[in-house]
Amino acid sequence: MNSLSGIPVMPYIPGDPQTRNFPLSRFLPPLPAGVITTWLQKNLSPERWIIDPFGANPRVALEAAQSGYRILVAANNPILGFMFEILASAPRREDFLGALAALGSTRRGDERLETHLSSLYLTECPQCRQNIQAEAFIWRAGASAPHDRIINCSYCGAEGQYPVTTEDLARLSMTGSDSLHRSRAIERVSQKDELHRADVEDAIKIYLPRPLYVISTLINKLEGSGLPVEKRRLLQALIISAADHGNTLWAHPAGRSRPRQLTVPPEFRENNLWLSLSRAIDEWICLSEPVRLHHLPDLPPESGGICLYPGRIRAIPELPEGLTPGAIITSFPRPNQAFWTLSAIWAGWLWGREAVSPLKSILERKRFDWNWHTNAISGTLTTIRWWTTENFPFFGQIDDLTPGFLSAVMVAAIHAGFSLTGIAIRAEEEIAQLQWQTSPSIQQDKVIDDLENSIQKTILSHLEERAEPTRYIYLHASALTALKTPEPKGIGNDPVDQLVHVNRVIEKVLSNPRWVRRFESTSQEIERGWWGLPEYPTKAMPLSDRVEIELIRYLLSHPCSSSSAIDKALCAIFPGLHTPSRQWIDSCLSSYAEQPSNQEDCWKLRTQEEPLSRKQDIASCRQALQKIADRFGLKMIDADPVLWKNENGEIIYSFFLMASSIISRFVFYPQKIPLRRCVLVFPGSRSRLLNEKIHGNPQLAEAVAQGWRMLKFRHLRNLLDRNDLSLTLWDNLLDADPPFWEEAHQVSMF
Repeated sequence: MNSLSGIPVMPYIPGDPQTRNFPLSRFLPPLPAGVITTWLQKNLSPERWIIDPFGANPRVALEAAQSGYRILVAANNPILGFMFEILASAPRREDFLGALAALGSTRRGDERLETHLSSLYLTECPQCRQNIQAEAFIWRAGASAPHDRIINCSYCGAEGQYPVTTEDLARLSMTGSDSLHRSRAIERVSQKDELHRADVEDAIKIYLPRPLYVISTLINKLEGSGLPVEKRRLLQALIISAADHGNTLWAHPAGRSRPRQLTVPPEFRENNLWLSLSRAIDEWICLSEPVRLHHLPDLPPESGGICLYPGRIRAIPELPEGLTPGAIITSFPRPNQAFWTLSAIWAGWLWGREAVSPLKSILERKRFDWNWHTNAISGTLTTIRWWTTENFPFFGQIDDLTPGFLSAVMVAAIHAGFSLTGIAIRAEEEIAQLQWQTSPSIQQDKVIDDLENSIQKTILSHLEERAEPTRYIYLHASALTALKTPEPKGIGNDPVDQLVHVNRVIEKVLSNPRWVRRFESTSQEIERGWWGLPEYPTKAMPLSDRVEIELIRYLLSHPCSSSSAIDKALCAIFPGLHTPSRQWIDSCLSSYAEQPSNQEDCWKLRTQEEPLSRKQDIASCRQALQKIADRFGLKMIDADPVLWKNENGEIIYSFFLMASSIISRFVFYPQKIPLRRCVLVFPGSRSRLLNEKIHGNPQLAEAVAQGWRMLKFRHLRNLLDRNDLSLTLWDNLLDADPPFWEEAHQVSMF
């Protein structure tokens, strides 16, 4: 599917916004549930094999296998490989609880392990004085002790953040020698060379003494417990979660935490790791039924399953007979020094130094840039390209979307020999979805001669179609679609050279104010602010207006629809780079529709928003304007717009009546009278939607600010009821009920 601008588009697949978290979810691509299943069912028959070359998110393989597909996954990270195995086995809650109880009952000296470890987090409730488990302690970076504690008392219900006590601080010494525990933790990971040891020492600094002691104690007790292999593996899974919860990368207050570097926040949480063990169980029980998982070269049955390869895809010597790839499906990994370094640390703690060997280079690398990432993705995809056939499909999702990430992926895919056939972006969720297929051999006469001109045309065409300013990521994406061959003329065959060249050309095009306009931004970075055409759009209706119209049409033809059904329908109507934001859809629903109290997730147009009802409202407003005009001795022309004329035939006021928030059809066009006497008349229920639309469109805000007046239906009726109304008073009171007040709490001024 192609847009008018020539950009290959596809309908965005929303997935489930309520997707439950996987273990280590703050490090994994946040792929919504249902995306993979939806794409597969529309594009691929179950008998065809799938390849996930990066294995960055277990959800890809698990969903594919649950849908009856067979998928080959390469997982070079031993922690991710272990996650695949545990999650695919669909362990039950009682299995985890039984294993945790068995470990907790082992002895440490004269007391049970559970008693000992939980005692490290005891604190006194400031209200009822009972000893309880602290949820967490709050530290400042560089401090020698915590300053606050977070509690949730099961005795009196007290909860919140309180200063630490003397007893809290005294418990910090219960763990013994930190240097001894730290030395043992380093030995389990470090290789023989001193440089590697220094890297490990540096990484382990993000663990405070108490959590490091707890994790070390858990691992030591597990190794000597004599528990069956199945229980030990479940406990290893919980310890991985505890090791994640035990580092200092948990900022306080929480907010959105997706760490990519081992950088300690200014203030952070030290979580109660014994509580973390039991709470992590919910993250590991994602499936109700197990999924077949085999290790290459063993293959799962034709009914579906996962074939796991514990290494890089390019290291597979050859594919076994019966494994013929039919598609690539993946969630692209983002460079993350924190996750890969921690994975090396955790693998060493759980399985010894040999498990760290595949990740040794990760410990040594301090920085992952987009050049490195482009090379890595290109190399992996080039390997798979040799296994593909003509028109081989390839679907990938980019989460935590940035322009650099998108450039790396798209340049790498083109360089590996794949042609883009579809793209869709939802910027507020930081997600891009892309489709490719194998490219035919490139003809020299088809190589792009003038990439700058091609990018300029694509960007301008996209902005003309959108007809409203947009975020930078959409312009960047549209520009990248102009790169349709692996070798723009004059550029070498190195993907990094291509990446640098393309980004330089995009920046050059956007720096020319003749073609595009950058609306005010406090930052000087090109990726900040909003971008649009220099002139007001008059050839097409702004995208937000079109979404509003189509949502109303959909509700009229589907009188009881769920949020997800509405979202999917609008994503199909507006594919590609025009995918509407979920926030704008929700705002339109709140303005026009309601959910009956006895029907969950069922949206219907409000009775007063039905077309007939709104026609009557507008007719009533016309009558009110007629009566007021008569009172002023003015002549009213009942047309569109409604006009008030004086005895000389001069237009005094123009009234633009509407039931929607679609004001662009008026404010972007020149008027015959001063704009302060041009009045937009609309229902009060549209106020919040109109406010959001203006704030989200700097070009619209600029046009409105030139003098347009706004009048709600209800305020018009209030003015009609005034006995003392004169033309002068009318003009003074016209703005007395601003459109951006909260309607539900509005108190009438008259």
